[in-house]
Amino acid sequence: MSLHVKLNFLDLSITRFAIVGVANTFIGLLFIYLGKFFLNLTDIKANALGYFFGLIIGFILNKQWSFRFAGSHIPALVRFIVVVLIAYTFNLIVTLTMIDIFFVNSYLAQAVGIFPYATVSYLGSRYYVFPEKRI
Repeated sequence: MSLHVKLNFLDLSITRFAIVGVANTFIGLLFIYLGKFFLNLTDIKANALGYFFGLIIGFILNKQWSFRFAGSHIPALVRFIVVVLIAYTFNLIVTLTMIDIFFVNSYLAQAVGIFPYATVSYLGSRYYVFPEKRI
């Protein structure tokens, strides 16, 4: 595969990943906010609820559409869960630091925590979860 083709695929995968991420963000934040507002969940529990639904949607859409991965499903799912856990750890560190140390509104902090999550998640998905086996 030529460098030009690799760069074009990388650009396209970023775009597709971003679109999936926007959908995940809205769905995840919806569940986070619903959990906090209607179920009186703590920030950690509400955050986990939102990211659980994002995990399911993210794996399916990123595997099939963003990265067009043709490899084995189960090993990819295990790798995806590992990457998501690492990304989620970064998310929690940022979110809870903003809330507990900088006293930022928890709804805003939840939204800002998406950025480190998305960065770690893309890099891990692109280079570890869904490597070169393409459809």
